[in-house]
Amino acid sequence: MDRITPAARAIQAIGFQCIRCGSCCTAIEENSNIVMLSPQEIREIGKRYGFTWNEIAEPYPGVITDQQGRSFTIGWCLTRKESVCSFLSQKNVPDL
Repeated sequence: MDRITPAARAIQAIGFQCIRCGSCCTAIEENSNIVMLSPQEIREIGKRYGFTWNEIAEPYPGVITDQQGRSFTIGWCLTRKESVCSFLSQKNVPDL
């Protein structure tokens, strides 16, 4: 079994209902395809299915910069490949 199938099921189990339509994760303009995740959701998916943090999530495009010039992400979103979520593909997304 591939690693994508159980990960997609885990995403569904934590409350997100992907119906493979691409509506929320296909870019229609820059950064319009952000699907937010909590750090806990990222850790759970990684622990259960062997994905690394960076395979699951990428930093939200906006950042906060402190007085010392350090940048911090304000959130996490599902990784994107080209203009869609990296988990959305005819080859690797199971019927849920």
